[in-house]
Amino acid sequence: MADDKGSDFKSNDGNWVSKKHTQESTARFQASDAFKALKHKKSVFLGEKKILRLLSQDGAIGIRTYIGLDADDNPQVFMVALDVEGNEILRLEKSTREQSEGLILDDGRWCPPLCEPPGVLG
Repeated sequence: MADDKGSDFKSNDGNWVSKKHTQESTARFQASDAFKALKHKKSVFLGEKKILRLLSQDGAIGIRTYIGLDADDNPQVFMVALDVEGNEILRLEKSTREQSEGLILDDGRWCPPLCEPPGVLG
């Protein structure tokens, strides 16, 4: 793990929150115009192996998440690893098509349609 002393970006950034806080926040979002604009998408699932692969890159201390829209205005979530200085880790690792621009994770499983079993958070 990279040394994050003196950096604005820490490997321990983020906070654990309560289920109640999360349920209230997701309920507000699902009552909003933004939820309608995102075609009622509640959540996205991304697999452990992909997330751990992002974090296993040399110098990675965390993940930055971007929200985008595809050509049909469907929401997308992109994840990229960050180093201790907040730089996105997008360097060439191998000469394969998938990694020619670094590792950027997308193509998660959206709810809806993949919502079973229903989550208690939203």
